[in-house]
Amino acid sequence: MEHEQGENIMMTKAERVSKRSDGTWSQPNSEYPINASISTEIDLNEFERIATIDCELPCNDEKFPKGAIISDTYKVGNGIFRRKLPLP
Repeated sequence: MEHEQGENIMMTKAERVSKRSDGTWSQPNSEYPINASISTEIDLNEFERIATIDCELPCNDEKFPKGAIISDTYKVGNGIFRRKLPLP
């Protein structure tokens, strides 16, 4: 598969993420129905690494808005990736 610019699509498994009130990355709170399935596939070419983690993400039991998924932000391997902003 290719993008319009001829760039290869690099689909990879990813997990949705959340943040705790102390600012640490975590798994989303599973009590929210939208968070029930945290695994998905993304085209890594459309994302940029914003953080590196050195452990498995802990569960988040905090209540909304903490514990909810962060839109367009995923964990792949030991990295946290966010969708690249469109160029102006």
